[in-house]
Amino acid sequence: MKLSQAQKVVEFLKSNAHQRFTARQVAEAIVAAYPEDYAQKRQNDRFADERAFINQVVAEIGAQKEQIVKTDPHIFWQDKPRPRLFWYNPDQIMQETALAGDTKEEGDEEEMEIASAHTRSLSEHELYPILIEYLRSELRLYCQRIDER
Repeated sequence: MKLSQAQKVVEFLKSNAHQRFTARQVAEAIVAAYPEDYAQKRQNDRFADERAFINQVVAEIGAQKEQIVKTDPHIFWQDKPRPRLFWYNPDQIMQETALAGDTKEEGDEEEMEIASAHTRSLSEHELYPILIEYLRSELRLYCQRIDER
């Protein structure tokens, strides 16, 4: 039976319990462990080289983080500080109320209330710096917004 990419990530993390990995390290490991599953995808013309292909897998892992965590309650991820880290801890269970992938610890309830009180919608203009930082940190792309005015 062929595993989904999220299942491959979970299996990799389980086999390396208590070790923390970046999405790039996970991507490189699962591509190496399941080369036949990625062979056809790798043939796509949009991937100029192996680095571009791995960048795509890294982006997919980042996009699937919620699904990966839901697959096994012992999987954790941490967004900040960058880079995002994933790990498997068989001795601990992820709390359902964890905020945005940060593991919940004792005394965090007050911080969660404060964070939820300050959430607001961001304008398109406010989102550009966040997007640019994400593209730089995850894909090593240096982007600049063009002011159309």
